[in-house]
Amino acid sequence: MHLDHGEFLGVIAILSAAVMHALCYVVTKKQGVGISVITYNTLPIGLSGLMLFLAGWLLERPALVDVTARSWGALIYLGLFASVGGFIVYFFLLKRLSPIVLSFVFIIFPVFAVVIGSWYEGLSLSTDLVTYSAILLVGFAATKMPVEKLLARERPSDARPQ
Repeated sequence: MHLDHGEFLGVIAILSAAVMHALCYVVTKKQGVGISVITYNTLPIGLSGLMLFLAGWLLERPALVDVTARSWGALIYLGLFASVGGFIVYFFLLKRLSPIVLSFVFIIFPVFAVVIGSWYEGLSLSTDLVTYSAILLVGFAATKMPVEKLLARERPSDARPQ
């Protein structure tokens, strides 16, 4: 069984993940209002982490003696701060914002990840990447502009046509 992104089962797996993620947004927004964000995330993240650890251990047979201290530090940072912290902040915001607005995180995040990664590794960004990223961010900003408020200022609400 191949789950490659070019194979039919891979495409089905990617689409299923997207549908399940979207369903998670909607159910969390509707049903998870009274549940603490930390409580709401501890069980799924803990169970998922345990399952991934066991699957990795059994399927990949890692040679832990070859792992450097720097790699362990990066793994701990990613596990505790980037993953757990990110999920807690994300679901905290989900309780206060609409799922549609919050889904823009997945559009903006890759742009910042590439820029930060480029800075961290001392690499330069291509002109195409900068151009397309700027278009993406300007498009996002355009969707967030308060058009209704700007139009309301232009037309006084108490003026009636005669």
